[in-house]
Amino acid sequence: MCIIPARRTLVVVFILLTGFGLSLGCGSQAAPRILILTGSNNHDWRSTTEALIKLYQNNGFPSVTVLHDPQRLAENLASCEVLVSNWNSWPEVTGRPWGVKSEEAFINFIRQGGGLVLLHAASATLQDWPEFQRMAGATWQLGQTGHGRIHTFQVVMADTLHPVTQGMASFDITDELWHKMALQPDIQVLCRAFSAPEHKGTGQWEPVALITRFGQGRCFYSVLGHDVQAMSSPGWQKLMLRGTEWAATGRVELCK
Repeated sequence: MCIIPARRTLVVVFILLTGFGLSLGCGSQAAPRILILTGSNNHDWRSTTEALIKLYQNNGFPSVTVLHDPQRLAENLASCEVLVSNWNSWPEVTGRPWGVKSEEAFINFIRQGGGLVLLHAASATLQDWPEFQRMAGATWQLGQTGHGRIHTFQVVMADTLHPVTQGMASFDITDELWHKMALQPDIQVLCRAFSAPEHKGTGQWEPVALITRFGQGRCFYSVLGHDVQAMSSPGWQKLMLRGTEWAATGRVELCK
């Protein structure tokens, strides 16, 4: 389970994994089913996918399925309430590698009320697919977007009333802080962080967690989560769990 074989495109995880993340008080009521898309990324998708599985399994989300081939989305979306993407095709920032069938199934899934969660670089490609860009809300733009050195910084709540962030306190994280992302006009920023010039930042506040809506569907994007070290932050873990539940159901009841 630690490394999911590339040829084994679908793995259903039934065993409670341990060793990553604290129990964050998530309840025992019925949890949404999660489908994680992974298998291609310019980051260490193997370790971060393993960390995602453990985070969900350790905190009240027992049904986690892992898919390595986006062209098989059409036949697997019915098994979940939320798709968590840890996938990109970098360095190809354009192109439509999912295929027409999967694209149509994905759009219909979200439009009809399904959830989407994007982790870090999952928004960095598919830039010639307008519907995906609207869902993502923010994109790595060549020649514009960048980041300074990895360092510890504070994440603050930009929206204290949204179910995902309501009652959450600011937290520290050691991560990669992106700046000057290409932003869609209708995003709702939930969290932000200051991009400090001394760490080669912009001197501006940058969005690090945001949401969008597409039809009846809900999309949550965590720009944070570059590696397992960043994902070990209890504040980030709580944010990711709450964002996933909200994307799946429109509520936050399991992980208050």
